[in-house]
Amino acid sequence: MGTTSSCAGGRRLPAGILVLPAILLVLTGAPFLCVGLWEVRETQLRLNSQSEAQGTVIENVYRTHTDTEDSSQFTRSYHPIVRFSSGQGQAVVFTDGVGSYPEAYQVGETVEVLYDPQDPEDAMIPSWSGLWGASTVFIVVGMIPIGIAIVLGAVSVGLFARRRRT
Repeated sequence: MGTTSSCAGGRRLPAGILVLPAILLVLTGAPFLCVGLWEVRETQLRLNSQSEAQGTVIENVYRTHTDTEDSSQFTRSYHPIVRFSSGQGQAVVFTDGVGSYPEAYQVGETVEVLYDPQDPEDAMIPSWSGLWGASTVFIVVGMIPIGIAIVLGAVSVGLFARRRRT
């Protein structure tokens, strides 16, 4: 007794025909999901080891970022330069790695700063995109093919169950 299902042309398809594409989709999405979850873990560990301080935006530097794959494509953004004092009283100035267009912070604005107490120049203004942006992108990119695989698997199981009843 074969496990097949009828399709539009009256042909019978094996009920398990969707299993291989589902497996391939899981194998495609899993590395992205793993990298995203790894990034979440790394961010949580970093947050647990950071110290907090109040800083002042002293300047916004305008940067042009060229696309590494297409040098004719580029983006522009303003990155805040922030001054703060570490817990040991060391004056620190850093440029935040997350930029925006237009400026997200005004010169003279007070901002929260997270920094590594062992290396105060390793500092950042905590923002959602700076903390969670990369991990979210990886998780979403990984979950899309895995979600499609789940749907294909459910359809395949449904076809198999329907075929067994007839």
